[in-house]
Amino acid sequence: MFEKNDVFGLLLAPSRELAMQISKVLGQFMSILAPHMNFCYFIGGDKLDYDLERIEEKGANIVIATPGRLYDLVCKEKVLNLRKLEVLVLDEADKLME
Repeated sequence: MFEKNDVFGLLLAPSRELAMQISKVLGQFMSILAPHMNFCYFIGGDKLDYDLERIEEKGANIVIATPGRLYDLVCKEKVLNLRKLEVLVLDEADKLME
């Protein structure tokens, strides 16, 4: 089983707006598809302290994030673990590479 901060699925989105849109839709399906997993979205522009509190409070097995904020949480703060990552989605990968 997954620990609270073990990320199983990661969806990387190029913009805040797209990450929030994806989160809204995924939230509608999570209770049916994977009720035992927690998901969060993390975007630049939100306070990092707020993100850290959400991770501490409920964990994050499925993450929707923008690249910069994901880097902050994995590399700088070391609060998310990607070692058990099984599913990676690069939404609008061409935009991510710009």
